[in-house]
Amino acid sequence: AAGDHFYDSDCDGERIYVIFKLYPWEWMCGERFARQCFRDMGAPLLDGTVWIEPPYKMLWSNKGLLPVLWKLFGDDPLRRDLLLPAYFEAERPPWLTSYVRKPLLGREGANVTIVVDGQIRLTTPGRYGAGPFICQAYAPLPGFPDQQGVAWHPVLGVWLIDGEPAGLGIRESAGPVTDNLSHFIPHTIDYPAP
Repeated sequence: AAGDHFYDSDCDGERIYVIFKLYPWEWMCGERFARQCFRDMGAPLLDGTVWIEPPYKMLWSNKGLLPVLWKLFGDDPLRRDLLLPAYFEAERPPWLTSYVRKPLLGREGANVTIVVDGQIRLTTPGRYGAGPFICQAYAPLPGFPDQQGVAWHPVLGVWLIDGEPAGLGIRESAGPVTDNLSHFIPHTIDYPAP
């Protein structure tokens, strides 16, 4: 709006000084206000809107980071065990016959395909079917049965604040793909006072 600022149309046009968003940055890049959003961030002296979640988070949600890390560190004897082999789909080597095909900008387990020994074992629906895709070596998640015998597969994620661990999120799914229906339990990491 006028003055190079963001306003809340639901609150009588009140100016937004600080905002947190859950909407993915890669989707926001395609919005009509995207240019303004980034221009606003790029000039902090203009008294712009402060965005709590920084746009560099687009890097961490982009699966293209996986083949790049593998290319950089796949031959490194100290780091290669921390990574799974990953390739852009067009570059998948013939020897990689057990892999997970993931959309480059996919979310919440949508459009994931699990291939084991060249045979498709599972494909999930979603909005990212047009691709592009990466292929990452298949490493099945461990399963921990509940009292009914259903195996739950946990995935752990660390929240960092200024490079320090501040929380741990555990997502569990009854299937091999973690999706938006997975159980989620947040934990905080509390440091003793000095």
